Amino acid sequence: MNVSESKHHPLIKICGITRKDDAKHAADSGADFLGFIFVENTPRYIEPNAAGKISSSVQNADYVGVFMDEDPEKVNTIAELSGLSFLQLHGDESPEYCQQMRLPIIKAFRIKPDMDEDDIYKLISPYKNCAEYVLLDAWHPDAAGGTGHTFDWSTAKKLHKDFRIILAGGLKPENVKHAVQAVKPFGIDVSSGVEISPGIKDHDKISQLIESVRS
Repeated sequence: MNVSESKHHPLIKICGITRKDDAKHAADSGADFLGFIFVENTPRYIEPNAAGKISSSVQNADYVGVFMDEDPEKVNTIAELSGLSFLQLHGDESPEYCQQMRLPIIKAFRIKPDMDEDDIYKLISPYKNCAEYVLLDAWHPDAAGGTGHTFDWSTAKKLHKDFRIILAGGLKPENVKHAVQAVKPFGIDVSSGVEISPGIKDHDKISQLIESVRS
């Protein structure tokens, strides 16, 4: 099945939302997805109740909750509290784990520097029937995401033919157009590239990034 692109421009996800005004600006600027981080003890963590207040007041985008090796029932409970539409799983969750979720899945994978396209294909293939999207992020030894690092985009340039790829890792207004041309992703995911500090978004950078993707 060819799942390359549903429309001319990729979907845009702004992740690490912690403030209502950032959510509103991103959604009003054209972001399709807004991401909440529910991994405790990380810089962009948000309490589920606080996330629910944002999602109930800013309703012109879909909300994604990011989890990592969390208890399945807890994930489903937080999803309901927070008004989520998608779950992004950023740990070692198995396909069987994904099938326990009550919402569509974005399964995230960290791409190590020594991986080629065949390696990535083997890594993500078991999730083809249980994940709506496959997110590719840069590997970092000390963090699961939001590091601002990129990976070699040439290793993912053909994957869009078989998977709905969301590209993440080091994207920012200055490089996002090149990244989209190189990988042809179904969507992009940006966090640190549009921030003043972790969890505090730069509205000008959000606007610039979305304009660059859509132009």
